[in-house]
Amino acid sequence: MRYVIYVNNSVNVGDVQEQRLIRKYLAHSDIINQVDIHNTSAEMFVSCSMDRNVMLWDTRNSKPAKRICKFDFVQ
Repeated sequence: MRYVIYVNNSVNVGDVQEQRLIRKYLAHSDIINQVDIHNTSAEMFVSCSMDRNVMLWDTRNSKPAKRICKFDFVQ
């Protein structure tokens, strides 16, 4: 079983049974707000950050599979 922890600008994926870090994912330049794992593919997840980016990840790679969008907020 895996766990996902997001701290500041990194997403950390680890193994619960072995109590070890599997991989640290870095691509955001600001605090990560949310991480969501794909319903049927445990290798895929998305992250969104205060840097206004949403990233699609594949846990088999250390870099994001795709930057889905970059939001520009109008005030």
